[in-house]
Amino acid sequence: MLETKVLHENVEKVQRGLNLTGWNFFSNGTSGNTTRIIIGWDSTECHVHCIHSAQQWMTCEVRNLKSNMRLTVTFVYGMNTPADRQDLWAYLCRHSIGQGKRSWLLMGDFNATLKASDSKGGDWAKIYLA
Repeated sequence: MLETKVLHENVEKVQRGLNLTGWNFFSNGTSGNTTRIIIGWDSTECHVHCIHSAQQWMTCEVRNLKSNMRLTVTFVYGMNTPADRQDLWAYLCRHSIGQGKRSWLLMGDFNATLKASDSKGGDWAKIYLA
């Protein structure tokens, strides 16, 4: 789940409310702030290990228990302005170097478009991709 805006103190209550038996969860919230990303998975299907977590992303190693296939998944919920997303882009560039030939799934809400005409409202600053 992205853009949850759940207070860190309420994350467990939200997870219990989903009533997903046998599921495990990670979130990127810390005490005193809002959780932006909650990751849930069926523990009978896969094993998930959180490699790195920050305000705008969570990167996990996922292993399918039946096929033993492994991949890295980065869940993204980018900040609203280009300036606030600089840490996200820097992290993704650094992390991509170490990926090599390993499968990497990058998904989420980047809050960014290539052209201003692709979005309605919000920040109209140009995005420069490296």
